[in-house]
Amino acid sequence: MEIFQKGDRILLFSPHPDDIEFGAGGILCKYGKEISSKLVVLSTRLKTRGEKNNKKQQEESAKILGIDEVEFYDLPIRFFGSVESRDKIRQIATKEYNNFKPNIILIPAENETMQDHQAVSEEVVRTIKNTNIFGYEVIAHNKNVIPKMYVQISQKCIDTKIKALSCFKEQEKKFYFDKKLINSLATVRAAHAGFLGFAEAFDVYRIVQNNEET
Repeated sequence: MEIFQKGDRILLFSPHPDDIEFGAGGILCKYGKEISSKLVVLSTRLKTRGEKNNKKQQEESAKILGIDEVEFYDLPIRFFGSVESRDKIRQIATKEYNNFKPNIILIPAENETMQDHQAVSEEVVRTIKNTNIFGYEVIAHNKNVIPKMYVQISQKCIDTKIKALSCFKEQEKKFYFDKKLINSLATVRAAHAGFLGFAEAFDVYRIVQNNEET
């Protein structure tokens, strides 16, 4: 069963730069030429941390992965869970959904330990209906994630994922950017699914099959 198929329109929600690369860089490499995709980055960390290069680096990474469009916002990091930020997330999710009209949405897994990721997941699932929604894992925050869906990817796509992550120069010294760690998680997820090789893993929040009446 192919979850991602030719012609899909996939809307990607990334709380911060580099999240989508960790969680779905492999499948974007695998299916990028067959799908339409838009990445929504909810914080560039410019106002909060003064990180001036994230926008440019995210655009470079998106190009490597074949993402068609990137939209940036600048919510205050670590405070996505506030009433004000949650309201803003719902507004952004509604706007981007209506404009892009996806049939699949990718969000961080709700059980991740990072509070901004949790808020994005909860508000997107709460706001968007009648659309497939899957949750990706970010290796630094996935301690409580229990995947329900696995997608096989190649070594080539693992290498492309690592290449995309290497665009984030200020972050790449952090332990979870280590190539061996990224390879290891993909190997373990493949083993969990029951095969040798590599996989990216996802939680499943909604699967919708719309059949036209005949």
